[in-house]
Amino acid sequence: MKAGGSAAYRSTMLSKNIEGSAVAGREYLEKIQVSIHEIDPVHVRVDITVPPEVVRSKTDERLTALAPQAQVPGFRRGRVPRPILEKHFGPQIKREIELELISESIDEAARRHDLRLTGGIRLQSASLSDAGTFTCVAVLEVFPKISEAHYEGLEVTVRPVSIGEEDVDRAIEQLREQHVTLAPIEDRDTVQAGDVVAVTVRQPGTQHGAENESQTLVWLQEPVDPDSSVAALVGRQVGETVAVTARSPEGTDQAQLVKIEKIYRRNVPPLDDEFAKTVSNAETLAELRSLLRSELEAHARRRQNAAIEAELRRALAAANPHVIPPPTLVSREREQLAAAWTVQTGLPLAKARELLERTPELAKRLEEEARNSVVSHLLLQAIADAKGIVVTDDEIESAVDQLAKSRGIHEQEIRRAYEREDVRARALENMRLSRALEIVRQSARVRELKEPSQIVADTRNG
Repeated sequence: MKAGGSAAYRSTMLSKNIEGSAVAGREYLEKIQVSIHEIDPVHVRVDITVPPEVVRSKTDERLTALAPQAQVPGFRRGRVPRPILEKHFGPQIKREIELELISESIDEAARRHDLRLTGGIRLQSASLSDAGTFTCVAVLEVFPKISEAHYEGLEVTVRPVSIGEEDVDRAIEQLREQHVTLAPIEDRDTVQAGDVVAVTVRQPGTQHGAENESQTLVWLQEPVDPDSSVAALVGRQVGETVAVTARSPEGTDQAQLVKIEKIYRRNVPPLDDEFAKTVSNAETLAELRSLLRSELEAHARRRQNAAIEAELRRALAAANPHVIPPPTLVSREREQLAAAWTVQTGLPLAKARELLERTPELAKRLEEEARNSVVSHLLLQAIADAKGIVVTDDEIESAVDQLAKSRGIHEQEIRRAYEREDVRARALENMRLSRALEIVRQSARVRELKEPSQIVADTRNG
């Protein structure tokens, strides 16, 4: 076997778990010396010393496991002398042991001193001396220990919600739009405002073919904006190809060739009792209006409740300025908020990030929101712990049933999802935090502004 041929074998053999020994049984962890020095509420420095006998034991285990299969040029498999094994595989074994000791020592430090690690670790030094002593110094980011959370008597302000006739009218118009039908226009070939036009779009300079073309419907909604890309279609004939300039998702102008294939007339259903029967369980238009109003009011109440909870979280964070959030958690939350903002803008990811970098005010707002979110989360956990809030398996099962019914998901499908340990753990924690937030809300003073806010909702989606 060639000398270089043992590299792949090393990565397999040296990473094997050794069973049945004192080290494998992890009794050696008691020999690790650990000292903790608090830097601030969310950072501690750990000084770790592992005695030579632990390092020697780990080294012996690896060499013993490696010996029967080791291949070294000039020696038969399994017949390589110990000094030769140490020479060939010693550096790799040393690196593996160092990495293993760093991980295990930090875990042991966290266990002994009841540290809740966030995952933020800064390794300052790690070395294995010639004498065999391993030393390591690391700064660990930890969850802060919150001894007291101030939450009673918080004041929040929200906008009241009132559903007017105009809201019901808009909801009905949305329903009518969802039931519009198209009829081919046979008595003319000229495109007019208000038409729906079937077109084939192609980029100039590309060959004709399905891979370079796309078909779509364009509604020339009145009044047609003369500066829009589709304004050039008005007055053109079926069969004509028109050059237009469209705005790409990246925000650049893009030339396109648009061929007019067919024109259609929109047939909007009449607003009568038959329409009410078609789109709902109502028998009359009046009953439909009443049904839509109820749906709008229910949606508005959910929106207002969500707003109250969001304001309570902000107020809770503001009332506890002594709580310092771990930077790693704030950074993760900020990334999630930025990703959600990107989706809302509809911009490509690169463009959205560029805009975010060029807008310091937005970046600052996301940072503040991330900080408040993390702080309020930590405080709600502290309240849940202090109040002894516990969620039972039966309560989880009941929540799963309600979720399946509310979302129209087959019960078995959602149950399979909640069999996963991580999904179930998140659901349990979310229920604990919801109950803690309810405790906060019970003692809070919620004030409504005088001017109502009209909320327009898609009543069919709730």
